[in-house]
Amino acid sequence: FISPFSLRKKKKTNMSAFDLPSYELQLFSLFAYDNAREEVRNYESCKNTGSNLAKDPRACINEAKAMKEKLEELIPMEPVCVESFNVSRECMYQTNGDLPLCRRFYEPWLMCMANSEKYVKFTNNSTSFQKKPVVFDFYKYNGYTSSS
Repeated sequence: FISPFSLRKKKKTNMSAFDLPSYELQLFSLFAYDNAREEVRNYESCKNTGSNLAKDPRACINEAKAMKEKLEELIPMEPVCVESFNVSRECMYQTNGDLPLCRRFYEPWLMCMANSEKYVKFTNNSTSFQKKPVVFDFYKYNGYTSSS
């Protein structure tokens, strides 16, 4: 398994409002919240006191452990998902973090993370046109991308 956070280059750039790790975190959060929603809600409802006073953190330790264990299960990424993750991340970088514009690129990655065997079948049945690498040129195509 590969961690999605180990795929990024270590070099820092100032071309975008966010840095690359924040885009990776934003993409991973989409996947993680959908799959650990119950644990997150249990933890948040345990923490909620209904007032401005903070609750003693020890009172919610079991819920926090359950949420942490669930999120740690989700971090490993199948090697087959790396390419779709990189395309999603590149779209996020090129659009300065515009999730709605990158939806068609991160949905295959979410599908791969949810069921990698189904994703492999999906990619094997793709046409040669669909398998072409994506070229991101949002200036030329007015917010859209094309395949080269």
